Parts: sequence; structure tokens; C-alpha cells
Amino acid sequence: MTHTTSDTAFSNRSAMADTIGTTGPPFRWSTETTAMADRSYIYTPTPSVDTVGTTAPPFTGTTGMADTTSTPSVDTPVTTELYSTETTAMADSTSILSVDTTGTTGPYSTRTTRMTDSLFTTQTTVSPAFSSTQESSGDPIVFGREGSGLGEFNGNNGVAVSANNEIFVTDLHNKRVQYFRMDGTYLGKFSTVVPGEDGIVMRPYDIAIDGKANLWVVGKVIYTSERPVRLAVYVVQYSRDGRAGIKFDIPRRYDPWMQTITVDTTRDKIIVVNFDTVYTYRLNGDFHDSFKKIKGRLVSYVTLDKEGNLLLTHDAPKGSGGVNVYSQSGTFLFKFGVQGNGQLRDPQGICVDTFGNILVANKEERRVDMFTSRGKFVRTVVNVGYNDIALGPNGHLVVNNADNTVIIFPPQMVLGN
Repeated sequence: MTHTTSDTAFSNRSAMADTIGTTGPPFRWSTETTAMADRSYIYTPTPSVDTVGTTAPPFTGTTGMADTTSTPSVDTPVTTELYSTETTAMADSTSILSVDTTGTTGPYSTRTTRMTDSLFTTQTTVSPAFSSTQESSGDPIVFGREGSGLGEFNGNNGVAVSANNEIFVTDLHNKRVQYFRMDGTYLGKFSTVVPGEDGIVMRPYDIAIDGKANLWVVGKVIYTSERPVRLAVYVVQYSRDGRAGIKFDIPRRYDPWMQTITVDTTRDKIIVVNFDTVYTYRLNGDFHDSFKKIKGRLVSYVTLDKEGNLLLTHDAPKGSGGVNVYSQSGTFLFKFGVQGNGQLRDPQGICVDTFGNILVANKEERRVDMFTSRGKFVRTVVNVGYNDIALGPNGHLVVNNADNTVIIFPPQMVLGN
């Protein structure tokens, strides 16, 4: 992965098509979705025998500097009417999605039917009064696409799921957070305005939720009007509808690397990783502690295991990488995913299930892999995985994909039973 010092660095972790040679991504599609004005785009896969193979051009992240000379207006949070989805399988369909749900080895099994290069065909019309049988059918749900409209994304880097089964997704270049139901229904959005900064809106990289359902977003602003150009990293607490609360800034770095965030709900701490340093803050924004991780490893995402240890995904030269495990005080404990079965190549999002198993988005392998709490490879959960991932309270796996879509996998595919 190339790291730059220009503003294009904002695209480092946006949903860009990976151009590194692989055996082929698990998704092939072209989309001509029929939709009413100002409606979210929701893809509901339906089995089909259509074998039309089509491809869509890879997403190219846009560049742009932070708005500093003008004061953008606050994007009023909206909760729109619900939607319905009418799905019709037809020959020469306008949208094709291939999801490889092949079974893998390990102490788990799956009830998902094994399919080789099987295709799902979708034609979706979005209209009022949403209704869907997709969640109960056990099929993956896909929503979103590249754009700036409702339910569209331009860099869906971070994702978090609330205790109420609502999905919150950061939208990097559109400078907002959007949220959805677990069936993909669009619920609302809010701009990531930085309080006390004259209406400046930051580019949000990552998001986490605390024990009181507050949203914590970390993002970046580049003040281009200042000389030298100033870079600022902020953490802002938002309510569900976008009301900004506590704000604090992370020590300034002129490195363009993304920031990642998680919440320790047991100890009421906010944990932020910026380049090579792990920072810990109290919920009121007061600084608590920090430590530097192993030199030469750029962190992608962070989470906590059941014991409160920090799990940091990192890249490494030649497309490799792994997960480093640290205690809360910064003591290095062990690492995994660096070789053998389950080797991680540019790992991204990471989360932990209720059993303590660790799920990692294995970016270059285009899959999500499961490990035990001690880092032993268990199995591949799904054959897609690019940016961040999150688990819902009922076991749904939510994956941010490379083409500005979000995929919801049902619990039976995740648990393998």
C-alpha cells in the first residue's frame, strides 16, 4: 500500500478497489438499480441461474482539502420515512452479486449451501413502507453504492453496531455518518461537525459506541489556509441524531495515516490509535495514558478482547501483516496471523464475538478469518472483507466492502451452525 503526504492520503482507507493481484474478488457485478428520488439503494440478493458475468469499474477515491475558508452549515440530522424493497429475479438481470459461502475446515460447520461461482440476481425498486424477508431467509444483505445521496458512500471506512441493532457507517469524503437498520433500511445521517471550530466538518475515519449509546468518531481536518498547513485530529462524541458533545484533539501529526478508535465499556475509556501511538482518554475527554507500539508497524484498526487486551491489526512490507496484542499498559503480549493457515495480508477491521473468538478482515485475501482468543486460526467465515467489520448483538456480521457497499451476513453464516 502506498502512503503519501498529500491530501490524497484521505483515500488510504477509503473503499478503493484493491489493485494488488489476487485470484479474483468474490464479487462481480454491474448495477443499474431503479430507484425513486432521494431513496437509499438496498440490494437484496435472490438466487438465480443467470450466469451473465459483468464487472464494474473499480472505485477511485476522490481527493480534496478541508473546507477552511468558509463555514459549512450543519447538516440537519434527518430520519426519513421507511422504505420497501421489491426484488425480482429475471434473465439478464441488472445487478449481479456473487458471494462465495464455501465451507472451511475447523471445529465449525455451516448450514449455508455450498455454491461454486454461484450468482445472485437482483433488481431493486426502492419505495415507501419498507418490508423485507431477506433477514429471515438467511441470505446476505447488501446496501449502498458510490455517491453522495442518501445511503450512498464515498469511503466507508468505519462501522459500528449498536445494542439496538442499528448500523453506523462513517462516510469519509462526504464528511458524515449514516445509519441503517439491520435489514439495510436507511434511517438517517449527520455531518461530522467539529464543535468550537467555526463549523468545520472533519473527514471521519472510524467510529465506536460507548455503554450509553453515544457515538465516538475520530477524524481529520487539514487547515489549508494556514502556513505551514496544519493538520488536526479530533475525537468528537455525537448522539444518534448528530448532536455534538465532548470534543478533544489528538497530538498533531503531519503523517497522513488514518486514525482508529474503540471504547472500553468496562473501564469507561476511549482508545485511539494515531500512527505509532496508542492514546487512552476518559469519557470526559481527559487524557489518561499512551504508549508507542512496535516500531515500523502502521495500525489499521483496534479492538479489545474479553480480557481487556488491545488487538491492533497492522500491515507490513510486501503485503503481509498480522495482529499485535498488548496489555492496557502497553506491554506487548503476542502476535498472530503472520504465517501458516490464516496468514493475514494487510489485515483491516477486527472484532471479537461473544465466545472470545477474534474476527479479522483479511484485505488482500478478500475474506474474514476467525481465530481463537490466543490467535489460533479456526476458519474462514466469509469470502469478502476489505475495510472495517463489526458484529451485532444477535451475531450479524457487518462488513464494509471495497465498492462502497456494506454487507450484512446472518448469524448462521458467522457461527457456522
